[in-house]
Amino acid sequence: MAGFAIGPVLFGPLSEYFGRKPVLVITIAIYLIFTMACAVSPTFPALLAFQFFCGLGGSAPNAILGGLFSDIYDDPHQRGLAMSWFMFATTFPPLLGPIISGFISEITWRWTFWAGLIIGAPGFPLLLTMPETYVPVLRQRHEKSHNEKQTTEKSLYGLSAGVVGLAFLPILPGSIIAFIIVFMYSSYYSKALRAELSWAKLEEYRRLPLACIGAPGIPIALFWLGWSAKLSMHPVMPMMSGIFFGFGYLLIFVALLNYLTDAYKQFSASASAATSTLRSIFAVFLPLATTPMYNKLGINWASSLLGLFSLAMAIVPFVFIRNGVWIRANSKFVQKAQ
Repeated sequence: MAGFAIGPVLFGPLSEYFGRKPVLVITIAIYLIFTMACAVSPTFPALLAFQFFCGLGGSAPNAILGGLFSDIYDDPHQRGLAMSWFMFATTFPPLLGPIISGFISEITWRWTFWAGLIIGAPGFPLLLTMPETYVPVLRQRHEKSHNEKQTTEKSLYGLSAGVVGLAFLPILPGSIIAFIIVFMYSSYYSKALRAELSWAKLEEYRRLPLACIGAPGIPIALFWLGWSAKLSMHPVMPMMSGIFFGFGYLLIFVALLNYLTDAYKQFSASASAATSTLRSIFAVFLPLATTPMYNKLGINWASSLLGLFSLAMAIVPFVFIRNGVWIRANSKFVQKAQ
């Protein structure tokens, strides 16, 4: 997570200087090399160091892909659908990862990393065939060569680690529902824009209503998890909270990442890097508080505390709808992008 926090700050801006392709190729190569290093690490300190570089390399797509889609798609509707497909596709690995690692780590923890390498490595050659998409870099190359190129491994209720991984599966139907809503709203908005309805002409209504719909999903999931996680209830009950989590998570990410891309355009990689770093900082420190918080407050109130924080954060997309025009008008990067 420390690597994930540092990487986007480096690679987002670097992709706007050297281009998207070389930064992606180098960072994914770093990720794959150090994943293999983790599998053969001789000591725990070495494993920690290798894991840092895994996070460093693996964080690049979070910072770069928003800008890459901005390079490719001028039409906000097409760009929104493309990013929605991407976010939907990235829902599956976090669901399958705990299941695979849960079962395979019962043989040896090293196979967790070997499995990740086996799954990830075949996609690397595709990066080598990917054309560069960042226009300023293409322009520089054209001027030089006159040839522009187209471009928790812990058991719960006595369940095994592998079975506990199945708890992530309910996130999938929630994500599917959210994905359907994204398509429905995108079509509805496009029709309203063609009809020249006044509300559709406001940039904030292109993406943010999706986040407003999804925002309550995370608090609902946390409250559900907190108050159904009892020995007297079947484990499936708290697991089902994942439906609301997947629903809220995907809608929020699709809406806000698209909103950043729409607003910052060619600078969207840096904007995405900033948000990814902020998320990763919280992801680094929050686990340090998890064990003492849950030990002191219990599952019910600890989850409810997180739910209350999420409920407070749910107001963010509404604030952007209300004040987004003013915020964008006072951003020098947005003005420069326009």
